[in-house]
Amino acid sequence: MRPSSSQLCAALFVLATLPAGCSCSSKENSGNGTDGSRTDGHGNAPSEPRPKLSTTAPGTFLMPAGARVGQWVERRHEDRLAGRPWTERISVVGEEGDERWVEIREDRTAPGHAVVTRLLVRPDGGVSRGLRGFSGEKGGALRFVPGPPPVAAEPDETFPGKETVTTRAGSFECSVEIYHFDSEERRVYRSASVPYDGVVKIVEAEQVVELVAFGETGAASELAE
Repeated sequence: MRPSSSQLCAALFVLATLPAGCSCSSKENSGNGTDGSRTDGHGNAPSEPRPKLSTTAPGTFLMPAGARVGQWVERRHEDRLAGRPWTERISVVGEEGDERWVEIREDRTAPGHAVVTRLLVRPDGGVSRGLRGFSGEKGGALRFVPGPPPVAAEPDETFPGKETVTTRAGSFECSVEIYHFDSEERRVYRSASVPYDGVVKIVEAEQVVELVAFGETGAASELAE
């Protein structure tokens, strides 16, 4: 099965912000305006509909071996299928024994509604527990779908030589990994200067993913306690 870009650059986890009937346990005040339109409870029409959140998630997550608490990366997706750019931020926000708390924030569903998923990941890639909610609010507990241990995809070709790649986060000397899925090609550019998984850029037919910011320290949870 062909892995997604998030599987390569965000360690094999895709947020499930599906339009299901169940929603996260976050507060939402809404009502009807005088013309029958939806309002925010104060008579103001929201700029974008608030998305529904799935309460289930995959039970495995492939975390890079060298990931450390405090590290974070943020990437911009120019996604033709989504119809607009969206951003993804991955942060290692804590630890419990040999397990790591990883938080993934995405705003692909609707502008102004960043969805945050926090996972406690074991060394074998299994997820012990997790939360999902909107940024700045409390998250609701997740149920997990069991699955086999995560395995990283192997590139068909790797060029360890240096290629300069320039993004909003700066210029980096990168190695290049080439993957083939049926007739499609994906190129992944990595740099040892970038924390977490080292991914600077991903290029494929349907989208381009670029690094916009990163840090070795400073990762913090976006879910309210």
